[in-house]
Amino acid sequence: MFARTPHTMLVLALTAGLFAPHAGWLASSGARAESDGPAVGTVEEEAAVARELEDEDAEVLQRLAVKEVLVGDLIAGRTSLMEVTAEFLHLNENRPECLLVIRASCPGDTDVEKTAHNVIDYTLPRVADADRREELTRRLEAELADMLPPRPCTAP
Repeated sequence: MFARTPHTMLVLALTAGLFAPHAGWLASSGARAESDGPAVGTVEEEAAVARELEDEDAEVLQRLAVKEVLVGDLIAGRTSLMEVTAEFLHLNENRPECLLVIRASCPGDTDVEKTAHNVIDYTLPRVADADRREELTRRLEAELADMLPPRPCTAP
């Protein structure tokens, strides 16, 4: 669509001002005037919304940067799947929508197991070499098995 910068918002406000005197023409054309829909805020309100969105974007980018460092350490063997899983859970604790996606898309019985699968899914594509990726897959699957409680055997 377009970036919500102060400049863009000013251009939109000026453009709206040019067409405001022609609201009757606008209505006769079948288009909707601003008064027909939700109220449009002032330039100051729009600028405040833009700042809010920029702050949210910065927070998301910061979380992604932290996850990239964690995954880099996991790939290099400097940390464990359990440690990275705990950090991912911590990073997502104030973002319930992230946990909802993980719960819906990752296998497992608990949020920890589902998040561990999410960490593995997030990590593996970052290893380009197929042999290294396969080795990492085996290592992370073994770490995941060690993290989980033993499942009881069921008799047929």
